[in-house]
Amino acid sequence: MIDEIQAYSPEAAAIIVKTVEDVNTLGGKFLIMTATLPGFIKDEIIKRTDLDEGVKDVYDSIPQGRLRRNVLKFKDSSDPTEEAVKLYEEGWKVLVVRNTVKKAIETYQKLVEKIGKERVLLVHSRMTLEDRKEVERILENYRPGMNGESIVLVSTQVVEASMDIDFDILLTDVAPADSLVQRMGRIFRKREWTENNPNTFIYIGKSKKEFDSLIKGVYSKDIVENTLKALSEVILGLGEEKIDVLFKNLPKQQPFSLNESQKRTWVEKTYEKLELEKGYMERFRKTLDVLDSGYSSEKKHEAHRIFRRISSMSIVPENLKEDLVEELKGASNYFEFKQITSRYLVDVPLYDMDGSLLEPLKVEAQDEKVLRWTSSLYVLKGSKYEKGIGIFLKEK
Repeated sequence: MIDEIQAYSPEAAAIIVKTVEDVNTLGGKFLIMTATLPGFIKDEIIKRTDLDEGVKDVYDSIPQGRLRRNVLKFKDSSDPTEEAVKLYEEGWKVLVVRNTVKKAIETYQKLVEKIGKERVLLVHSRMTLEDRKEVERILENYRPGMNGESIVLVSTQVVEASMDIDFDILLTDVAPADSLVQRMGRIFRKREWTENNPNTFIYIGKSKKEFDSLIKGVYSKDIVENTLKALSEVILGLGEEKIDVLFKNLPKQQPFSLNESQKRTWVEKTYEKLELEKGYMERFRKTLDVLDSGYSSEKKHEAHRIFRRISSMSIVPENLKEDLVEELKGASNYFEFKQITSRYLVDVPLYDMDGSLLEPLKVEAQDEKVLRWTSSLYVLKGSKYEKGIGIFLKEK
């Protein structure tokens, strides 16, 4: 089963397409279940598997899909802090989504200074599993109708697919249309927004430079620019304007609502425009070409580069090493071992770490099983973990 396929990079999407093709060739079965599916991925899977009849669209049959859940407003800013404080003070439950861990931490720290640590939470991919689950546990007390107090959650893309939350207001960095739709689905999930004021704010920056800084290293520029163009042309009826014009015009637009059908059209049109461009689609096609080659010798180094780009590794932050070693001495079974390591291991993308700084975790234990379990654990020298905030890496 493959869930939320829209969240993957073009390289990962190509790997999924190729995997699905191979599973089908071998006579296996697969299930792809997603709220948003870019057309080029769907078309490639159908072409390679000849399973057109196996695609079922249930979009229009979902009852809450007819609710008015999102009223949008674009912001010519790259910092949602002040708006988050204002909305929090009005009594709303506010979700802030930043595109990078660094920006998420910066926003969290600013909000803590302004409204206090008790009402601000942070969650992202570079936290221990225990810390992430603690955030989810706290959020159980803030579900709709359960608690009238306001709260702010600062997050990254992890909320798009891996968290069951329902907030009132969304403040988000600009991102591809499918990612934005997923983020919108984290507010008013089964409720109807009856206010005239917006509950979804998309930050695009004051200039091209600020826009680029919001997506650099995370998303393909052409796909995010197409996101704005498709919304302007298909939903707002402004015509196919140049991106520089959109920076000026979109924040001036009055708040507007998007129903579920319009969201799907927005995603489809965004990716349709990519067919004639380079960048994102070029990476997708090139990755498929490498995978179709069967990892021949001349393609092997490219395959290694592709898989390294999408891979991550669970490591032990250096400042937690001694505490982990001490706790592991008391592990008597594998369940205890997993419980202990969940408090210390952090996932870090391989492309974001210096492999020369990795060293095996050395554990003194009489039990051979413990030694075997810990043989795959590595410490990342120079890294530091702060509880509730995440890991800080040594600059390359």
